[in-house]
Parts: sequence; C-alpha cells; structure tokens
Amino acid sequence: MKIDRLLSMILLMLKKKKITASEMAAYFETSLRTIYRDIETLCLAGIPIVSEPGVHGGYSLMEGFTLDKQVFKVDEILALIAGLKGLEAVFDRQSIRQTLEKVESLGKTQETAPVLEIDFFGWGEGNRIRHDVQNLYKSIGQSQCLRFQYTNLNNQCHTRTVEPLKLFYRGNNWYLLGYCRLKEDYRFFRVSRILNLEILKETFIPRESALPEWKPESHLKDDRKPEKLHLRISPGGVSKAREYFSKSNIEMMEDGSIEIRVLYPPDEWVYSYLLSYGEHLTVLQPAGLREELIRRSEVFLNKNKSLTY
Repeated sequence: MKIDRLLSMILLMLKKKKITASEMAAYFETSLRTIYRDIETLCLAGIPIVSEPGVHGGYSLMEGFTLDKQVFKVDEILALIAGLKGLEAVFDRQSIRQTLEKVESLGKTQETAPVLEIDFFGWGEGNRIRHDVQNLYKSIGQSQCLRFQYTNLNNQCHTRTVEPLKLFYRGNNWYLLGYCRLKEDYRFFRVSRILNLEILKETFIPRESALPEWKPESHLKDDRKPEKLHLRISPGGVSKAREYFSKSNIEMMEDGSIEIRVLYPPDEWVYSYLLSYGEHLTVLQPAGLREELIRRSEVFLNKNKSLTY
C-alpha cells in the first residue's frame, strides 16, 4: 500500500541519512516516477525533505526531524528486531525486510550490542530444511500442490501429493499442515522427514472443511495405542530429561536420580530417544519396552564388538 511505502521512505531516510531515488526505487521494487511522486506527496504533507543534486546527492530529512519513539520501550524494540531477523533468515521476503527497517529506526540499535538472537534451525541441519521451508511457504502463497517422499515414525516411506495450507513451528521443529491426497484427509508433516520436495504446476482451491487444530503429537495421526512408561534416569542424565519431560511427570529421588511416568505409544522415535540416555536409563515398566531396548542394544553390540578398525 502507498501509505506503507511513504512511511517506509521516511524511516529509510531517518536511518540512512541520505538516499537516492534510484536506491529507493530498487528497494521498493517500483519506478523512479513513483518515487518522485511519493517524495512530492511527503513534502505536501509537511515532511521536511532536503534534496541535494549532483553525483553525491540524494534525499534526506531536515536535521532535527524525529518520529515519536514512545510506542515501544527499548527492550521491546530489541525483541521485535530479533524476531524479525529470525523470520527474515527463514523466508527472505522484502516485506519482512521493510518491517525490520521500520522497527530498527525506532531505537538506537546501532549503538546497542544485540542481546537476543533467534535461529529457527538446529545445529547441523545446514541449508536443506531452510530451503524446504522457503519453498513450502512459497507454494502455500501460490496454492500450488506438492509432491514429496515422506518417512513416518515406523520408517515407512511413501510418495505424497499434498495441498499445502499452513506452516507450524513447534518444539524446535517445522511442520506442514496440508490435505494429503493419499490419505484423503488433513495431515501434519514434519519437514525434516520430507525428501525430494517438488512444487507442481497444478494449483488447488482450499477445501471448505474445517482445518484441524494443533494438538501435541497431532501430526502422528495413526492407530497406535499409548502405554504407561515408568523410567528411572540416573543423575548423569537428569539435565537432559528435564529439557524434554514436564515437571508434572518427574519425581525427584533421594539419590539425585529421577523417576518419570508418561503415557507414550512405543515407536521408533521413543526407542531411539530412550537409547540416547545410555547407561543412565532404567526401564521399570513396561517389560515389553525394556526387552525391545535390550534386543536393539544386543544387535548393536554384536555388529560392532568384533570390529578392530
């Protein structure tokens, strides 16, 4: 909208002190004629713009011109900047950069060392998930169908054709909500399990049926039955357990260990997660889970104990 562009032009001049019409045209992805008209509009509105001709000229605001910065406190501005920079790194959109310019101009952030940074991607993920999230976001905006290979928690891989609708960021992971034509229903897909993502030329019209609300583990829509797990974690694994399990599920013991009681469906994720505790884990219940972890540990031991290199 024009009013947004006009405000952004004022904020740009506040931040950059001097900027050319060509730079503003490139920034807003518009024509020089539009920029000249906008400058004239701002002048008619009483904004004191100074025009300097020549090679090193440009537009600037009269010295002493300020905007009211009392809308946000400094710490609120810094938090907004951190969040916007995180989003900019994910989506790389001009609209986010323009909003970031506006917020940065409200505080003297160039004189303040950043105390908060937000990164939506975990260690070691590289650029793959970032690239996939950007493509998913693009396909949602353009209502384009997707095709990809998806591996569920049971290590079953199927090709899915999906009508993408929303992106979610929950529990340090990205999820896609879409209508799966294979399952003929809405599904949540964890982006890290999506492979060979392809944006199709085919477009779709969103269905009239209500979208499902996000609930814990709702992306695991299957017929698995949860079981009561009773675990003991020795002191060496307590800090890791506290990062994942809720306080209401944890009981502190006198020796510094903890006991955990949760309701989970045993599956590949649960097996691999519990095995990551190594010597710090004791499975008190159920016996079937304990036997499965023992079996997997023995398979690992037999495969590796004879290796000498």
